[in-house]
Amino acid sequence: YSIINTYAPTEEKTNTNNKDSFYNELIHCYDNCPKHDMNIVIGDLNAQSDKEEIFRPVIGTNELQPVNNDNEKSLINFVASRNVVILSTLFEHKNIHKAIWR
Repeated sequence: YSIINTYAPTEEKTNTNNKDSFYNELIHCYDNCPKHDMNIVIGDLNAQSDKEEIFRPVIGTNELQPVNNDNEKSLINFVASRNVVILSTLFEHKNIHKAIWR
């Protein structure tokens, strides 16, 4: 296993260079993990993904958020390009257990 612990810039950050450099570094770390390892990215990626049908292969059907944000686009691009999924949205949970902050 290779575990990558992350904390992405928040949506309120207006400097897109920070967000771009974060995802470039994440891609670099992910791609440099040993090829035989199962890679796990864990942490707070500060993304809200919506329930659009086009995203079903990577986000599942159990997303809590009614809308998406700009960070979500970067996250979706990352997971789709690496053929991975966002596991927290694949399994059914009560809505009270899906939210981590308000």
